[in-house]
Amino acid sequence: MEVVYVIGHNWGGPVKVGISKEPIKRKASLQCGNPERLSVLYEADVCNAQLVEAVVHLRLNDYSTNANNEWFNVTARHAYTLVNSIAQKFCN
Repeated sequence: MEVVYVIGHNWGGPVKVGISKEPIKRKASLQCGNPERLSVLYEADVCNAQLVEAVVHLRLNDYSTNANNEWFNVTARHAYTLVNSIAQKFCN
């Protein structure tokens, strides 16, 4: 089962929001070439993980660090609150 995760180097952002079956391994692959030590700051086992991730990305689009990636200039708390809010709408 895939989970939605929030990865970053601290709670203040920027953060990456994505999906993976193994967030720790995903973090390790992102660490390569990243000068800051990354951590999995949050992960949620939600139904429809791909849909939840897509909606989170749409909602955070204005905060994107680059149009071609999933990193956003928001706090980890903002990201995980949004993940939970959207998951509740699609998973109840």
